[in-house]
Amino acid sequence: MPSRVLTVLFSDIKGFTERTATGSRRFLRELLARHEDLLLPLFAACHGRVVKTIGDAFMVVFESPTNAVLCGLSIQDTLRRHNAQAPSAAERIDVRVAINSGEVELRDSDVYGEAVNVAARLEGITEAGEVYFTEAVHLAMNRSEVPTSEVGLRRFKGVPEEVKVYRVIREPGTEGYEDLLRRIRDRSAITETGDPLAAAAPAPASAAAIPHVDLARGRDLADAVALASRGTRLQTALLAVVGLAAVVAALALAAWVTRPGGGWEWRGASALERALGRAEEALASGDFVKALVVLDEARGHHPTDDRLLALTVRAALGPVEARAAADDFGAAFAELERVRGERPYLAAPLEEARERLGLAHLDHLVETDAYEGLNRWRALARERPRDASIQFRTGRWISLKGWGGDRQNALEYFLQAARLEAARAAEPRVQEYLEEVWAELHPDLGAAGWARSLVGGYLWEAWRGRLLADLRGADRLGPRVSAYLLLREKGELTEVDAYRYHAFMVGRGDADRLREARDWFAAEASTGRLEALRPEGGPLDLSRTPTLDSVESEEAALARELIQGYFLDEATPVLASWIESPRPSEEADEDERGHSAYRVLQATGRLGEVRVAPYHLRNLHVAFHPYRYEWLQASVEWAGALPREDPAWAQAGEALAAARGRAQAHRDRLRGDEREVYEWNNAQAILAWIGEAEARRK
Repeated sequence: MPSRVLTVLFSDIKGFTERTATGSRRFLRELLARHEDLLLPLFAACHGRVVKTIGDAFMVVFESPTNAVLCGLSIQDTLRRHNAQAPSAAERIDVRVAINSGEVELRDSDVYGEAVNVAARLEGITEAGEVYFTEAVHLAMNRSEVPTSEVGLRRFKGVPEEVKVYRVIREPGTEGYEDLLRRIRDRSAITETGDPLAAAAPAPASAAAIPHVDLARGRDLADAVALASRGTRLQTALLAVVGLAAVVAALALAAWVTRPGGGWEWRGASALERALGRAEEALASGDFVKALVVLDEARGHHPTDDRLLALTVRAALGPVEARAAADDFGAAFAELERVRGERPYLAAPLEEARERLGLAHLDHLVETDAYEGLNRWRALARERPRDASIQFRTGRWISLKGWGGDRQNALEYFLQAARLEAARAAEPRVQEYLEEVWAELHPDLGAAGWARSLVGGYLWEAWRGRLLADLRGADRLGPRVSAYLLLREKGELTEVDAYRYHAFMVGRGDADRLREARDWFAAEASTGRLEALRPEGGPLDLSRTPTLDSVESEEAALARELIQGYFLDEATPVLASWIESPRPSEEADEDERGHSAYRVLQATGRLGEVRVAPYHLRNLHVAFHPYRYEWLQASVEWAGALPREDPAWAQAGEALAAARGRAQAHRDRLRGDEREVYEWNNAQAILAWIGEAEARRK
C-alpha cells in the first residue's frame, strides 16, 4: 500500500450544523456554493489537492508544509474580506483551519493515517478565523515566510503523546502582513518570484496540477479547467490549455455511451443518480440497512461525492436518532460508537452527531431531573466558555427550570452568548426572559448589571422606548434605576428626566439613590437651574413613601432632608394630612409617616399650622412600645400643656390615663428581671412624665 509524507489541511465552517436547523435548503446550498467558490481557487493556487468534501468541510493535501500554512492564511484573509461585505450575519462564512504533516497511506483516492487523525482532532479545538498547525508543520515549513506563535501543548483522543500546537499570527493593517497577503493574492507573482509556493509546485501543465474532481459534477470540471489554465508564463499557459482540452475531451467521450435503442446516455451521472434515488427511497421508508448497502456500492465508484457522503451519514445515524427519539440514550450512544468503528471515513460528521446527541441527552435530563440537568448544563458551560450555543442553551434552561434567585443567573449566560455572537441577544427566549425579570431585579445586584449590559450592548434600539417609559412611570425601583443608568450611559438623559428620577427617589429610593439625589439637587440649586426645571418636572409624588415608613432609618432621614431643602412648600399639605388624619386603632401602631411628617414640620417651624391633636392622641392610645419613648414623651407633654378650653382636653385626659395603665403593666412584667433593668427604668421614667402631665392638668 503506497505511502507518502504529506501535509493535511482540514477546514470547516464554524456553526454550520446549527445553521442547518434554521436555514432553508436553498440558502444552505447557496452558502456552500459561495464557500466553494471562495476556497477552491485558493487550494489550487497553493498547489493543494482536494481529497474530499463533506458538507461544509474540506480535506486537502499539500506537498509543501509552507504552502499549506500560506493557503490557510489566504483562506482567512479572503473570508475576512468577504464577511466585511456580507449583507447579513447569516451570510458570513467563518472557518477554522487545522494543519498537520506526516506519513499517510494512499488508498482508493483517499488519504489515511495518524497524520490525518491528528489534523482532524486539531480542527476540533481551532477557533473560527484562526489557522492552527502542529509542531511537525512548524519544524518543516519555511518559518521566515509566516509569523507564528505557540498555542501550547494539547492532548487529543487516540493520540498517546501531547502535541505542541502553533497558530498563524494575523495582524491586518501592518506593513509586513499586508505585503505577505499581496504576494499570496498575486498568483502570477507567486510563481515567478521564487516564492516557496512555486518551488514546491508541480508543473502547471501536468495532470498533477489539477485538483481532484468528480466528473459527474459539471461545476467541479469547469473549476478544474479554469484552475489548470492559470500558468506562470504565457507559453506554458497555452500548452496547459491545449493539453487539458485533450484530456477533458477523452474523459468526456469515455463517460458517454450509446443507448440500445439509440441516443446517448451519461453513464457516470445516470448510475450515481439511480443510486441516490434508491437510497432516498429506502431512507424515506425507514430501511436504513438497505440504504447503506446501496450507498456503499455507489461509493466504490464515486468515493468523494458529497451527496453520497451526506446520505450515508443520514442512513448510518438513522438507528441512533430512532433510539434517541425513544429517550433510550444509552442505546443511542452505543449504536453511534458501533457506526464510528465501522465507518472511520465519517469521523467528522459522526463527531458532530455525538455532540448533538450529548446535548439532546442533557435536554432530556433537565426535563426529567431539573436539579441534575441544570448542574450538568452549568458544568458544560464552564468547560466551553467560548461556545455561544452552549452558553445560550444553559441560560435558556436555567430561565425555564431554575428556582427563585437562581433563575436570574440565566442572564449571565445570555450575556456571555451575546458577547460571543451578538445575534444571540435577539433570540426570542432572551427577550421573553428579560421581560419576565426586568421589574424584579434589584438595581445593585449582578443580575441587573447583566440585564443592563444585554440591553445597552445588543438590544438598545428595541428597548429604547421601554426604557424611557420606565424612567418616567415605573412604580418599582429596579426598572427606574436601570433605565436611568442606561439612558445616561447612552447620552440620552434630559435634565427634566433627571429631575423626575431624583424626585421619585425622595419617596421610594434606597440610601444610595437618596444620597445621589441629594448631591444632584444641591448641584442644580447652586447653578440656578433647579427652579427652571420644576414646572416641567412636575409635583413631588408622596402617594407611596416606603422611605418614610421607617422613621429612624437612614433612608427616612435623607428623605426628610430632601423634603425640607427642596420640596417643603408643595409637601406641607401632604405632611399635614398625615398628622391630622385619624388612623384606625389597628393601624395606629404603624404611623411611621406621621412621625416623619411631625419631625419635618417641627424642624421647619410649620407645626403651628397643623392640627396635631389626632397625632398625639394616637401616640397615647397605641400599645405600649418602649422603643418609642421619644414620641410618647412629646405626646405626654402635649396633653399636660393643653388648656382646658381646647376641644381635645377631655380626650387627652382619657388618653393619658390609658397610657399610664399600659406603662404600669409593662413595668410590673419586668420587675425582678435583671436582664430588663434598662426597660424597667424607662417604664418608670414614662410613668413620671405622665404623673407630671396629669398634675399640670389639675
